[in-house]
Amino acid sequence: MANTTLGRSATGGLDSMSGFRKSGLQSGLSTQIKILAQNTDDSGSPTGTAQVIGAIQSLQPTETRTLIRINEVGTDGVIEIVPQQSATCELTVTRIVFDYQRLPAAFQRGFRHIHAARLPFDIVVEDYNAYQEMVPGGGATSPSAGKTQENTSNFVTTTYKNCWITSYSYQYQQDNFLISENATIWAEHVFDGPTWNTNISTGASDTLETFANSSNNANAMSAAAASVNRTSSGS
Repeated sequence: MANTTLGRSATGGLDSMSGFRKSGLQSGLSTQIKILAQNTDDSGSPTGTAQVIGAIQSLQPTETRTLIRINEVGTDGVIEIVPQQSATCELTVTRIVFDYQRLPAAFQRGFRHIHAARLPFDIVVEDYNAYQEMVPGGGATSPSAGKTQENTSNFVTTTYKNCWITSYSYQYQQDNFLISENATIWAEHVFDGPTWNTNISTGASDTLETFANSSNNANAMSAAAASVNRTSSGS
């Protein structure tokens, strides 16, 4: 049976509720992404309005989780694989100097040199490619069943929480007048926040994974377990 939760019909084409049905677009495009920066206060809470960052040439998030293979005497093989350390998230950014802004200023920082950084900041990515993942059929205007009107304001937000710039470089070239800047950014935590708090279709139904994916708590799995327990108890 075909999976119809990603905006596709049982026959394989985009169904009538898909936001991209008219164009037949099924590939994810970087033109469907908005990258914003959000200031935080001394407590780490978002403050002010998130600002769209222009002139970015590339943004590459990398999530890493160190695993360890468990072996034992008497067994010629791995008996289990488990996490050894917390997952880490690192972003690499390339941007041209544009609108009289260097890279730190474009990310809502009040400095040009990273030694002056005092507070972390958030990076928010709005993914309109994921529009079809929001609800079964991909285009309803509310979580209620039976809504078929398209709403292109639907998107999935990915928040990279409490970011710090760990490296920052740029160069001036005689054969390329554009000034290009590069930065490596570390994030404490990453989580998704779809509109309506609707779960993204992932092809699986593990409740803890679903909660952890959208938890703004860095200790995501513990927070997920607590949320599931509260939901199960009806509190």
